[in-house]
Amino acid sequence: MKFSALKIYAIKLALYTSGLLYLAIDLFLWHGPLWGILNNKKDEISSTETASPTVLKIYGEKISAQQRDRRAAELEKLGVDKNAIVYKTEQDLINNGLLRIRARYNDKKLPDYLAEAKAALESMLSRAKDVNEADEWLASQGYSRESFAHKLAAVRRQLHYLENIAIKDKSAATDVDISNIVAQMEDQLVLPSHRQVSHIFLSTLNKEDESVKAHAEELLQQLQANPASFADLAKQHSEDARTAPLGGDLGIIYAHYQTPLQEINIFDTEHLKTGVPTLVRSKWGWHIICAGELQSARALTPEEYRESISTAVTSYKTDNEVTNWLQVNKDEANKKNKIQSYAE
Repeated sequence: MKFSALKIYAIKLALYTSGLLYLAIDLFLWHGPLWGILNNKKDEISSTETASPTVLKIYGEKISAQQRDRRAAELEKLGVDKNAIVYKTEQDLINNGLLRIRARYNDKKLPDYLAEAKAALESMLSRAKDVNEADEWLASQGYSRESFAHKLAAVRRQLHYLENIAIKDKSAATDVDISNIVAQMEDQLVLPSHRQVSHIFLSTLNKEDESVKAHAEELLQQLQANPASFADLAKQHSEDARTAPLGGDLGIIYAHYQTPLQEINIFDTEHLKTGVPTLVRSKWGWHIICAGELQSARALTPEEYRESISTAVTSYKTDNEVTNWLQVNKDEANKKNKIQSYAE
């Protein structure tokens, strides 16, 4: 699989943005692996939460202590600094509440995702080990399948509102954005030297080294007689469970990045000649390696880097736009005294 320096840069850039993370975590507050999505409509609040004290009101909509505690527990599991959890929990609940309210006010402009939500729920239930147990869990949270599907649909409408109304046309990467990034990282837009590599691996774990080596040498002799049999022999004999079904294919290995075979200099063309199966020892065992032609490093073409940069810039701008939109709404609500916090 090609994994260029630019793609690695794009991944790093995306990691500094939290747009998708915000949508995945701040909108979907999980209680268990699939189910516990935060309240959406007043008439969908579970019976256990109606008895829980109110800790926040957002435009009159109540947020319970149970919802707060659930979110705090989730943030702790996500590794948020314990000193920041109280503040972060409150801000998340406020942001989610504001988004729910805005989406509800714009409900007639939003698609009806109920059929899609029902299909998604049925798909989830079909993968559950015990469907009855899953139904019982839903019931314990105050949901039927129908009411939970409505919740899923409501959350999907919130996402649609955020993406297609609140920040519409503000996040797309422009030619100017891409040109600015290219100017800043022109010397990094390079595809490192690389070569295609395959191997047949024979482990020496709990085995005599000489016996394993002898087996490897037998396979090497067969390959020297019939180089085209490499993939078949890898499938039959290689003990690398990941690559054996692929005929020993390790993919394209790039210089200057962590390689699957750290101890072996894949780029030593004197020792690993192009297309010549070679027996090599590592601390794990014996490898018969077949390496392709070494491709020299070169500058990436605009066609190769444009999509990666565009994706990274869009992600970054989306995060900023979501953050700005939420801040504007919080400022407006605070001016109107529509966000109220209650001590227990």
